[in-house]
Amino acid sequence: MNKQSKSELTRQRIIQAIVRIQYNRPKVIAKDRKLSISSVAQEAEISRASLHNNYPDIIKRIQEIKSAISPTPIDKKDSSLKKLQRINKELRLEIQHLNSELSKITSINATILMENARLHSIVDSNNIVLLGKDN
Repeated sequence: MNKQSKSELTRQRIIQAIVRIQYNRPKVIAKDRKLSISSVAQEAEISRASLHNNYPDIIKRIQEIKSAISPTPIDKKDSSLKKLQRINKELRLEIQHLNSELSKITSINATILMENARLHSIVDSNNIVLLGKDN
């Protein structure tokens, strides 16, 4: 029977803890905890100091996994910027459309005002007789 050293067994426990946390199947910590050095240490039931001092390669692996999972702040800001630029473009197009509609309505209003003035001048003039049912 091949016996493994205590260090190798601990390494296996740490790796298993990482996998359990990644797949939301931890045994020790809460399921909603995210992958971190602290959560891995707690799940593997070792101290963070032991993890840092004896397994720097695993620390590096945890950090690599975390950076691959979560987008960097720059990516988030870039995504937000693109979204805001798209919204800005849509709003500018809407402003152009509304300005065009405003021009049409202004033209129609001016035409109606001129017609109204012409009709008022006809009604107000003394030399025009309106024919109606009473006449």
